Amino acid sequence: MKLPKPFFGWYLVLGGIFVNLIMGAGIVGYIANVFMDPMREEFGWTRTQFMLGFTLSQISMAFTGLIIGRLVDKHGARRFMIAGTIVIFFALIATSFIQQLYQWLIIRGLFQGVALVLAGNMVVTVTISKWFVKYRGRAIGLIALGLSFAGIIIPNLMTFVVDNYGWRFGWNFLAILAIIIILPCSLIMRKKPEDYNLLPDGISRNSDTKNDPLEEYDYQFSLTRKEAIKLPSFWVILLSYNLVGVAILTIATLTIPFMSDYGFSRTQSAQFIAVLAFPGVFTRPFWGLLAEKILIKFLASFAFLSVGIGMAIVVYGANETSLFYATIGYFITGIGLAGSQPVKEVLWPIYFGRKHLGSIRGFVMPFELVVHGSGPILATWYSENLGSYGDTFTFLSVFAIIGSILIYLANEPKERKFAEIFIGKKTLPIKDS
Repeated sequence: MKLPKPFFGWYLVLGGIFVNLIMGAGIVGYIANVFMDPMREEFGWTRTQFMLGFTLSQISMAFTGLIIGRLVDKHGARRFMIAGTIVIFFALIATSFIQQLYQWLIIRGLFQGVALVLAGNMVVTVTISKWFVKYRGRAIGLIALGLSFAGIIIPNLMTFVVDNYGWRFGWNFLAILAIIIILPCSLIMRKKPEDYNLLPDGISRNSDTKNDPLEEYDYQFSLTRKEAIKLPSFWVILLSYNLVGVAILTIATLTIPFMSDYGFSRTQSAQFIAVLAFPGVFTRPFWGLLAEKILIKFLASFAFLSVGIGMAIVVYGANETSLFYATIGYFITGIGLAGSQPVKEVLWPIYFGRKHLGSIRGFVMPFELVVHGSGPILATWYSENLGSYGDTFTFLSVFAIIGSILIYLANEPKERKFAEIFIGKKTLPIKDS
């Protein structure tokens, strides 16, 4: 089967932008800000009870990812994404009919969670990483634009919809938006370029064309999941990303209730989310390009440090009810947020290879999602029972700074020695003839 030109991998990148807009960030985290207060006010729930649905969805996403990652390596993404699109459509519709807390916990915690993996960020980025090696950084940077657009579009759009037409209409609106956008993206997904007589990055596999040495080296020296998890660097990377990931998900999920508690309006608070996402619109593609030129752990360390410093300024701005300092803090955090996602998605294949990437990312996903998902609910419980959101955001800023130090110290596996080759600092080993 022939695919249309230009290189079909770029069509997948375009689809990935829209998937991240809706499934990668919009429904995963940003909508919690919009629906929390209207739903809990109608049902008399606490914020902790509402956030329990999101925590349970992170757990269901974790275990689904553990299974799906290996299957994506074997079968490709398309069938799983189509199934996930159908499930998320009916789950969002069902959410608009809930009357009891247990219904919310089941629908959000289980059905939405499973769908967000089947048709979400992990499945797309694993697929894109198989279609690109030399240009992987810019490809991942481009699909991460969807995460930034999600922060600008989804909270503001859905706040307007929910405030004017009600939260039940809001879930139905989101369901229609999801199926219109995600289903076409699901249909174009393809497993790997080799299935279509291509090589990654658009190199044609003709009789007179040899495999690109960089791509051949990357594939040949890929580590299996079993090999990867035996390495200390694997666990250092995982720990560092968990420390910054829990901070990022918490600030993305709880900005509206957090800033509302400190005297800002819901509209202003939704605009802070836009400020958080705004740097990514302009910088995420450049993060991807920089990942092709600068050692990946240096970029990751800088991104994490920006998150930590930015969150500390946000807390100061909230305590002072200062629009200026809060905006500066969200902007700096947004710079780090813009870099953390594309850099992460480039780091895993650089350190461990693309051959078994789905299996490795599927193994990582439970750790990431359970830890990340604990942040919003623990922050909410703490603010309702012991202290304030400001206290927990301070702790999380420290976590991000520690993560910055750890990722800087994470050494590349000796079995690969690919990071410096990838950026052109070292040449490929010469094969014996």
